[in-house]
Amino acid sequence: MRERGRRGDFIEPELAPAPVDAGAAVASTVGQQGGGGGIPDILSKEQFFEQNQITLQNPYGSQGFFTRLFGGDPSSIDYSSNIDEDTRRQIMDLAYDRYRNPFAKVNILGKEVFGDRETGEVRYGLDSFGSSPTTFLGDVVRVPLPKSPQRSLAEMAPAGLGLLVRMLPRETMKMIEAESLPGGIPTAAQGREKYEASKRTGNFLDNIKAALSGALK
Repeated sequence: MRERGRRGDFIEPELAPAPVDAGAAVASTVGQQGGGGGIPDILSKEQFFEQNQITLQNPYGSQGFFTRLFGGDPSSIDYSSNIDEDTRRQIMDLAYDRYRNPFAKVNILGKEVFGDRETGEVRYGLDSFGSSPTTFLGDVVRVPLPKSPQRSLAEMAPAGLGLLVRMLPRETMKMIEAESLPGGIPTAAQGREKYEASKRTGNFLDNIKAALSGALK
Protein backbone atom coordinates (compact mmCIF):
# COMPACT_ATOMS: atom_id res chain seq x y z
CA MET A 1 0.00 0.00 0.00
CA ARG A 2 1.44 3.36 -1.03
CA GLU A 3 2.02 5.98 1.61
CA ARG A 4 0.20 9.22 0.95
CA GLY A 5 2.48 12.18 0.35
CA ARG A 6 2.89 14.54 3.25
CA ARG A 7 2.84 18.29 2.87
CA GLY A 8 6.23 18.52 4.54
CA ASP A 9 7.60 18.37 0.99
CA PHE A 10 6.21 21.82 0.39
CA ILE A 11 5.65 23.47 -2.98
CA GLU A 12 8.74 25.57 -3.57
CA PRO A 13 8.31 29.35 -4.07
CA GLU A 14 9.89 28.69 -7.48
CA LEU A 15 6.47 27.39 -8.50
CA ALA A 16 4.80 30.72 -7.77
CA PRO A 17 3.31 32.50 -10.80
CA ALA A 18 5.89 34.35 -12.85
CA PRO A 19 5.87 38.16 -12.99
CA VAL A 20 3.71 39.54 -15.78
CA ASP A 21 6.73 40.99 -17.57
CA ALA A 22 8.74 37.76 -17.37
CA GLY A 23 7.19 36.49 -20.58
CA ALA A 24 8.33 33.08 -21.75
CA ALA A 25 11.93 33.48 -20.62
CA VAL A 26 13.82 30.22 -20.44
CA ALA A 27 16.94 29.58 -18.36
CA SER A 28 20.13 29.36 -20.42
CA THR A 29 22.45 26.38 -20.11
CA VAL A 30 26.13 26.35 -19.26
CA GLY A 31 27.11 23.59 -21.63
CA GLN A 32 25.71 21.41 -24.38
CA GLN A 33 24.67 17.81 -23.92
CA GLY A 34 27.46 15.47 -24.89
CA GLY A 35 30.29 16.73 -22.71
CA GLY A 36 32.59 18.36 -25.27
CA GLY A 37 35.44 20.56 -24.11
CA GLY A 38 35.75 18.96 -20.70
CA ILE A 39 32.11 19.57 -19.78
CA PRO A 40 30.52 16.47 -18.22
CA ASP A 41 27.77 14.61 -20.03
CA ILE A 42 24.31 15.80 -19.10
CA LEU A 43 21.76 13.16 -18.16
CA SER A 44 18.60 13.17 -20.21
CA LYS A 45 15.44 14.05 -18.33
CA GLU A 46 14.45 10.38 -18.25
CA GLN A 47 17.89 9.34 -16.94
CA PHE A 48 17.80 12.08 -14.29
CA PHE A 49 14.34 11.04 -13.11
CA GLU A 50 15.37 7.38 -12.94
CA GLN A 51 18.58 8.16 -11.04
CA ASN A 52 16.71 10.25 -8.46
CA GLN A 53 13.63 7.98 -8.34
CA ILE A 54 11.40 10.84 -9.46
CA THR A 55 7.96 9.80 -10.68
CA LEU A 56 4.64 11.48 -11.32
CA GLN A 57 3.36 9.92 -8.09
CA ASN A 58 6.37 11.22 -6.11
CA PRO A 59 7.85 14.21 -7.98
CA TYR A 60 10.43 14.81 -5.21
CA GLY A 61 11.92 11.31 -5.52
CA SER A 62 14.85 10.37 -3.33
CA GLN A 63 15.52 14.05 -2.55
CA GLY A 64 12.15 14.68 -0.91
CA PHE A 65 12.31 16.18 2.58
CA PHE A 66 10.89 13.18 4.43
CA THR A 67 12.87 10.69 2.38
CA ARG A 68 16.10 12.52 3.17
CA LEU A 69 15.19 12.92 6.83
CA PHE A 70 13.80 9.46 7.62
CA GLY A 71 14.90 7.29 4.70
CA GLY A 72 12.55 4.78 3.14
CA ASP A 73 11.51 3.88 -0.36
CA PRO A 74 10.48 6.92 -2.47
CA SER A 75 8.27 4.64 -4.58
CA SER A 76 6.08 4.05 -1.53
CA ILE A 77 5.10 7.74 -1.36
CA ASP A 78 2.25 9.04 -3.50
CA TYR A 79 1.36 12.75 -3.73
CA SER A 80 -1.49 12.23 -6.20
CA SER A 81 -4.18 13.11 -3.67
CA ASN A 82 -2.22 16.06 -2.20
CA ILE A 83 -0.87 17.85 -5.28
CA ASP A 84 -2.59 18.24 -8.65
CA GLU A 85 -0.96 16.64 -11.69
CA ASP A 86 0.14 19.88 -13.40
CA THR A 87 1.96 21.02 -10.26
CA ARG A 88 3.63 17.62 -9.84
CA ARG A 89 4.90 17.80 -13.40
CA GLN A 90 6.24 21.31 -12.74
CA ILE A 91 8.10 20.06 -9.65
CA MET A 92 9.68 17.31 -11.76
CA ASP A 93 10.66 19.70 -14.54
CA LEU A 94 12.09 22.23 -12.09
CA ALA A 95 14.29 19.56 -10.50
CA TYR A 96 15.77 18.77 -13.91
CA ASP A 97 16.08 22.45 -14.76
CA ARG A 98 18.14 23.04 -11.59
CA TYR A 99 20.39 20.09 -12.43
CA ARG A 100 20.93 21.20 -16.03
CA ASN A 101 21.01 25.00 -15.58
CA PRO A 102 22.65 25.74 -12.20
CA PHE A 103 23.50 29.34 -13.08
CA ALA A 104 20.18 30.31 -14.64
CA LYS A 105 18.84 33.75 -13.82
CA VAL A 106 15.31 32.70 -14.77
CA ASN A 107 13.72 29.26 -14.44
CA ILE A 108 11.59 27.41 -16.98
CA LEU A 109 8.46 29.07 -15.57
CA GLY A 110 9.83 32.56 -16.19
CA LYS A 111 10.51 33.23 -12.49
CA GLU A 112 13.79 34.84 -11.37
CA VAL A 113 16.10 32.42 -9.53
CA PHE A 114 19.20 34.66 -9.39
CA GLY A 115 22.03 32.45 -10.65
CA ASP A 116 25.22 34.44 -11.31
CA ARG A 117 28.07 33.14 -13.48
CA GLU A 118 30.27 36.14 -12.66
CA THR A 119 30.41 35.35 -8.94
CA GLY A 120 29.84 31.59 -9.22
CA GLU A 121 26.67 31.73 -7.11
CA VAL A 122 24.15 29.08 -8.16
CA ARG A 123 20.43 29.66 -8.53
CA TYR A 124 17.80 29.59 -5.81
CA GLY A 125 16.52 26.13 -4.81
CA LEU A 126 19.64 24.05 -5.24
CA ASP A 127 20.03 23.49 -1.53
CA SER A 128 16.47 23.90 -0.30
CA PHE A 129 14.47 21.05 1.18
CA GLY A 130 12.94 18.84 -1.44
CA SER A 131 15.59 19.42 -4.12
CA SER A 132 18.89 17.80 -4.95
CA PRO A 133 22.13 19.71 -4.41
CA THR A 134 23.68 17.96 -7.42
CA THR A 135 24.17 19.61 -10.81
CA PHE A 136 25.73 18.18 -13.94
CA LEU A 137 28.83 20.26 -13.16
CA GLY A 138 29.21 19.07 -9.57
CA ASP A 139 27.73 19.31 -6.08
CA VAL A 140 26.59 22.56 -4.52
CA VAL A 141 28.25 23.66 -1.25
CA ARG A 142 28.03 26.74 0.95
CA VAL A 143 31.12 28.97 0.90
CA PRO A 144 31.75 31.89 3.31
CA LEU A 145 31.71 35.30 1.70
CA PRO A 146 34.88 37.42 1.99
CA LYS A 147 34.95 39.36 5.27
CA SER A 148 34.38 43.08 5.24
CA PRO A 149 37.38 45.11 6.51
CA GLN A 150 35.28 46.17 9.51
CA ARG A 151 34.38 42.61 10.54
CA SER A 152 37.89 41.31 9.97
CA LEU A 153 39.23 44.04 12.23
CA ALA A 154 36.54 43.52 14.88
CA GLU A 155 37.41 39.82 15.08
CA MET A 156 40.89 40.80 16.23
CA ALA A 157 39.64 42.95 19.13
CA PRO A 158 41.05 42.06 22.56
CA ALA A 159 39.31 41.22 25.87
CA GLY A 160 37.00 38.61 24.41
CA LEU A 161 35.27 41.03 22.02
CA GLY A 162 36.95 39.45 19.02
CA LEU A 163 35.77 36.01 20.09
CA LEU A 164 32.18 37.25 20.33
CA VAL A 165 32.38 38.72 16.83
CA ARG A 166 33.85 35.48 15.48
CA MET A 167 30.87 33.61 16.92
CA LEU A 168 28.40 35.67 14.87
CA PRO A 169 26.92 33.93 11.81
CA ARG A 170 28.94 34.27 8.61
CA GLU A 171 27.38 35.24 5.31
CA THR A 172 27.66 32.47 2.74
CA MET A 173 26.92 31.81 -0.90
CA LYS A 174 26.23 28.60 -2.79
CA MET A 175 28.88 27.52 -5.30
CA ILE A 176 29.81 24.37 -7.20
CA GLU A 177 32.57 22.07 -5.96
CA ALA A 178 34.65 21.28 -9.05
CA GLU A 179 38.25 21.42 -10.26
CA SER A 180 37.21 23.94 -12.90
CA LEU A 181 34.06 25.29 -14.51
CA PRO A 182 33.44 26.31 -18.13
CA GLY A 183 33.75 29.94 -19.14
CA GLY A 184 35.89 30.83 -16.16
CA ILE A 185 33.00 30.56 -13.68
CA PRO A 186 34.48 30.67 -10.15
CA THR A 187 34.51 27.36 -8.26
CA ALA A 188 33.87 26.78 -4.55
CA ALA A 189 37.63 26.43 -4.00
CA GLN A 190 38.19 29.87 -5.52
CA GLY A 191 35.43 31.26 -3.31
CA ARG A 192 37.17 29.88 -0.23
CA GLU A 193 40.47 31.39 -1.39
CA LYS A 194 38.84 34.83 -1.59
CA TYR A 195 37.49 34.36 1.92
CA GLU A 196 40.92 33.42 3.29
CA ALA A 197 42.51 36.39 1.51
CA SER A 198 40.02 38.76 3.19
CA LYS A 199 41.29 37.90 6.68
CA ARG A 200 43.53 40.46 8.36
CA THR A 201 46.99 39.52 9.63
CA GLY A 202 49.17 41.08 12.29
CA ASN A 203 47.98 42.45 15.62
CA PHE A 204 44.95 44.54 16.47
CA LEU A 205 46.76 47.80 17.23
CA ASP A 206 48.82 47.71 14.03
CA ASN A 207 45.65 47.18 12.01
CA ILE A 208 43.89 50.05 13.81
CA LYS A 209 46.83 52.35 13.01
CA ALA A 210 46.80 51.25 9.36
CA ALA A 211 43.05 51.79 9.13
CA LEU A 212 43.29 55.27 10.67
CA SER A 213 46.21 56.16 8.44
CA GLY A 214 44.23 55.15 5.37
CA ALA A 215 41.18 57.12 6.51
CA LEU A 216 43.22 60.29 7.01
CA LYS A 217 44.77 60.21 3.55
